[in-house]
Amino acid sequence: MRLSLVTILAVAAAAAAPDAGAQARDPYAPPRVEARPSFEYFVARSRLERGGTASRLDGVGGRVLWPLGTTGPLLSRMAVGGYLTHADEAGAEPDMWHYGVQADLRLSPSPLAGRVEPLLSLGVGAVRVEEPVARSLLARPEALDRLPAVRARTDPSLVPGVGARLRLLPWLGFRGDVRMLVDFRDGARRDLEVAGGLSITA
Repeated sequence: MRLSLVTILAVAAAAAAPDAGAQARDPYAPPRVEARPSFEYFVARSRLERGGTASRLDGVGGRVLWPLGTTGPLLSRMAVGGYLTHADEAGAEPDMWHYGVQADLRLSPSPLAGRVEPLLSLGVGAVRVEEPVARSLLARPEALDRLPAVRARTDPSLVPGVGARLRLLPWLGFRGDVRMLVDFRDGARRDLEVAGGLSITA
């Protein structure tokens, strides 16, 4: 009786083993994609045109991007996240905050020459511009006291761009971008932004 029970268990284990191995090596199971976020810090120079006057703003910014972590010819090369750029006020220049969500698409399935990743990006967000209010010396003092020191306005924006990431190490790279900031203040206005900085993969 004991021998029969041992024989039955051995046969059952032998029959189950190929099934477990087949499940582990199932060719139809989608491969796992490791989705690790990237943190990017950059300096930017923006060309901002307001009232027929063009200003050049220097600022800093950051973005965080998560790969979609899925399969497919395009989705496997996409990442989504958010960005924030701030250009400090310098003298009479305007102060600008630019923020929103962003999607990146790697143009090649694998890095060119093993290191370079060309990118297309599209951002949707808002741009907030704070400008000093001009004060006339001829105005009465009580009128000047009622004037705000800064005039601020926030408008929706669309930001298409192109860029490239150079992998220096598996977790560290340098990224450069040229983006067109299109905001919808009294009609579509187009301002250019050039940025470059570090890209760190967690």
